[in-house]
Amino acid sequence: MRTLEHFVAIGSHLNGIESRLKILAQNYKEAAARTPIDEALIQAFDSRAAELTSAAQALMTVAYDPTPPPEAAEAPEVPVTPSSSGTS
Repeated sequence: MRTLEHFVAIGSHLNGIESRLKILAQNYKEAAARTPIDEALIQAFDSRAAELTSAAQALMTVAYDPTPPPEAAEAPEVPVTPSSSGTS
């Protein structure tokens, strides 16, 4: 299956994102309140997450329809010239 490596990579990245979100939540709870910049970044992240969700859902609608290979280019014709026998 040629797709497994992609799903593994995506899963790995999602695990990293989930971990970072937990760290941010802990930071906002214990270390410092959100700033306006944080809130803008969270909104941007949320928008991107929605786009990725839509893209993932769209994968379910992709139909297998491989592009046919291009026609093999025919070799150019080489003109044939009569050879002389060398007799006179």
